[in-house]
Amino acid sequence: MTFEDKVRVRSGLYRAFNRREIDRVLSALSPSVRWPNVLEKTDSTMAW
Repeated sequence: MTFEDKVRVRSGLYRAFNRREIDRVLSALSPSVRWPNVLEKTDSTMAW
């Protein structure tokens, strides 16, 4: 994938996010993404 292709894909995902097409954005993520539970107490050193 060329740099231009990567820019095109990411730009498309940003546009999809802004249109609230969350399923499209989530489908582009790696299945191994780990989501923090922000409602639980977390380590204050956790980097965001």
